[in-house]
Amino acid sequence: PLRLVGSEMCIRDSFNGGVTVVDIPVKFDDETNLSVFYLHIFLELILRNEPNLPCASEKTKKLVNLIKKISSTDATVLINGASGTGKEVISNLIHSFSSRQEKPFIALNCAAIPEQMLESILFGHEKGAFTGAINSNLGLLRAADCGTILLDEISEMPLNLQSKLLRVIQEKRVMPIGSSSEVKVDVRIVATTNRNMFDEVKSGNFREDLFYRLNVVPIKVPALKERREDIPLLARH
Repeated sequence: PLRLVGSEMCIRDSFNGGVTVVDIPVKFDDETNLSVFYLHIFLELILRNEPNLPCASEKTKKLVNLIKKISSTDATVLINGASGTGKEVISNLIHSFSSRQEKPFIALNCAAIPEQMLESILFGHEKGAFTGAINSNLGLLRAADCGTILLDEISEMPLNLQSKLLRVIQEKRVMPIGSSSEVKVDVRIVATTNRNMFDEVKSGNFREDLFYRLNVVPIKVPALKERREDIPLLARH
């Protein structure tokens, strides 16, 4: 129920039977960036409630096809790409296309939280586990149970926490601070980084065993300069 008429875009509203008309300053008789931009206003109005990564370049189309394939699995994913290339958007798409889509999606920036707080926020703690712990805390891994957790900038995670995360991946169990027993957890882990992780492993900044546990499905996000056709679409999105 949509049509393009000259410089108008019309969408028929299936809920109340009305028609939404959007006037635009171009005609759809060419492929200029401006025409593409306004065409994607139209598409975004239709897809506004759907998971969406606009793509015009062949590289991005292949990336979206890969995302759809891996979303049906529970494999851990490591997304590598420069800042601003859409790593978190891709993480959200992986969750949205998966069988976990109705469960929580929780994102944590490992670089934005001090080390002493990161362990508690991620793994949780028991009441009285440390000064100021007046209540117990589930932690984000358990909060994301049956869903997906995004560990953004995983390369910034301290080494002592990397070993705890490795155990979560291997055993599907988490040990809160101050607890003497582990808690079972079912969570899919998606991690992102803008660094060369092979170099991080070689320099001793990142555990090799954890790297290979995370890198089950590696995704390389191309820079925008390699997919310029996407820019008008992404600007609209």
